[in-house]
Amino acid sequence: LHVKSELEAPNEGPIGQIQGLLIENNGYRNHDFALEIRTGQMPPDAPMDNGRVFTVSNAGTVHIGPKLNWSTPGESPDAFKLYVQGGIRTESLRIDVAAENGWADYVFEPDYEMMTLLELESFIKKNRHLPGVPSEKDIVQNGLDVYKMNKALLKHVEELTLRLIQIEEKLKALSNE
Repeated sequence: LHVKSELEAPNEGPIGQIQGLLIENNGYRNHDFALEIRTGQMPPDAPMDNGRVFTVSNAGTVHIGPKLNWSTPGESPDAFKLYVQGGIRTESLRIDVAAENGWADYVFEPDYEMMTLLELESFIKKNRHLPGVPSEKDIVQNGLDVYKMNKALLKHVEELTLRLIQIEEKLKALSNE
């Protein structure tokens, strides 16, 4: 299927003039998808054995993959706008961070207090993971929020950097004695 405007200047013209492809769902038969692409094949064990590989829901959610888990437990069907079965490969990923979410640079504020090494050791022995970092069980149950994980890991890297600076200062002080 090729859709092409026959207008000399397809980006100009009266408002309301169709210049490309319009896909519209009028709700016929209470259909859930505004757009579907099917392979015609019916993959075994697919949640919906109809060869569906790409859909755009009426809510604007995009689903890619024939065996996609259409109902993620604990989430509404439109909790995210893009669901991809099998993973995503890309050359770049940018996550925009809202100012109110903050970033881990608060670690460098003069009034920031790190856990002592003894407190940190006790936490790790008891919980088997770093503070502020989800446990394996949490990740398996709830998935991984890339933004939150990067923020937590950066916090620990920054704390390690501060600890190394403190150690170096102590070594310098000892060598001057």
